Amino acid sequence: MEVQLPNIPDEIILRYILSQLPAKSLLRFRCICKRWCGWISDPQFKFWSERRRILVLPKVEKKFRHSDYIPWIDQEDGSVKRISFPWRKEELPASGRGRLLFRLLGSCNGFLLASLGSSVFLWNPSTRATVEVFKYKNLALCYDDHVMSALCYDSSTDDYKVVIGLMEHVQIYDYVCDRLTPIKFCSLQKKCWAQVELGYVVPATRDCGPVLNGNQHWLALKWNEINERYEKTVIYFDGNCDKFSEVPFPEQYKEYAKVGGGLGELDGCLALALCDEVGGIELWVMKDYGVKESWTSFFKCLDSPFRSVQLYPLCITKVGEVLMVKNLKEIVAYSPQKKLVKSIIMKDGIGVASYVETLVSPAKTQRGRKQRELDGKI
Repeated sequence: MEVQLPNIPDEIILRYILSQLPAKSLLRFRCICKRWCGWISDPQFKFWSERRRILVLPKVEKKFRHSDYIPWIDQEDGSVKRISFPWRKEELPASGRGRLLFRLLGSCNGFLLASLGSSVFLWNPSTRATVEVFKYKNLALCYDDHVMSALCYDSSTDDYKVVIGLMEHVQIYDYVCDRLTPIKFCSLQKKCWAQVELGYVVPATRDCGPVLNGNQHWLALKWNEINERYEKTVIYFDGNCDKFSEVPFPEQYKEYAKVGGGLGELDGCLALALCDEVGGIELWVMKDYGVKESWTSFFKCLDSPFRSVQLYPLCITKVGEVLMVKNLKEIVAYSPQKKLVKSIIMKDGIGVASYVETLVSPAKTQRGRKQRELDGKI
């Protein structure tokens, strides 16, 4: 006797079944039928909840073999997992099948901007898909953390833009900063470069910086002519108007000498970790983006195990632990309630990039909105 399968409405399949599956399963399920393939391949397909991953590189630059794995951290429980190197051996140029200079340059909407030698790629870690977007020869010659870069989204034109600046180190007070040099940006659709004025001093760092509203953010120093001193601020490259803009900074922490600080993101909010010399730590979040008065103290502890360190907030796990990068060498989980800290990953130097799972192909970022909509209809 033939079993009659129930007729499940499309909305139920999409909302309560497919949207809750991991990306790896969805990629397999595209082969079930043409209709499912169309749903899953649609750029408008969204997961039931945002799944954020934190990719960790032992250094901003590392010479990788094609067989290497890259660790990543699950935001839900803080567990460390691994993802394979995005290129297979046969996909690499013959001259670079031994060890290759690999670095992360930015993150936006589930895509990572990465360079392999002088080639710059968009990489979707969820699907392992990559596409080369351009070549930038000077990248292959630039070492350490002499690169200021970002990937941002221009919502007005549905376009992605790449920002790259090659810096020289200078010492300003107790900061190692990057000398102000011309910064260039490129539209991935138009493939044309233009120059933009920075106007700030950016402390050297090894991570991609927090991404909010499609823009990557940096902690920077700005010269106050009235007080004749450098003050901290937060900047980002606005892809809609192609210039650097500021986010209001907590007034009481503007002066450079008062306290160290590290920029990050917690639950979709801009976050700032402040640590003093005697173990005091305070974490602030901007609950309403762009509104200065919305900076709120998330927690404050006067006797934490941290002493004179730089902390960069990454995320909050489901058990309430705050994951942070410590001195660009270690990722730690800190429990504000128990005042306990545990090490998750420790290296000589690390760079991190946070991304959300998406099934959109990076190849579709280089075509117009109309073409992408057509691609989503199978």
